[in-house]
Amino acid sequence: MAKGVARMSATSEESVSVTPALPRSLLFDRDYWLMRCEGFSVTVEGRPLGIVEELRFGSCLDRPDALVVRGRYPPRRRLFVLARDVEEIDPRRRVLLVRGASSLPRSRITWWEWLRRALARRR
Repeated sequence: MAKGVARMSATSEESVSVTPALPRSLLFDRDYWLMRCEGFSVTVEGRPLGIVEELRFGSCLDRPDALVVRGRYPPRRRLFVLARDVEEIDPRRRVLLVRGASSLPRSRITWWEWLRRALARRR
């Protein structure tokens, strides 16, 4: 008998129901953790950059295009990190490792302008 199917006996009115168990992987994919990385620490080349404050979506809704990181030095500075620049995600330690400082925006442009330029470079 397959799981999740209630079977009726022809001779009795008893029914047996089994709860379906969905297969679940212990390791989730990159997009799963990018969608849930708010509060994770961000490090660049071994140095702490800040904490993920929010996620920004532009091209699709199932994964973020950029992460808004609240900087540690100075603490009020907000940085935008492209999601594609995240090299490694360690969910147990709640840490994201980012490719390098060259990928971070240096000028004072708006977030949408920066994202538009970054996506144009990718094409």
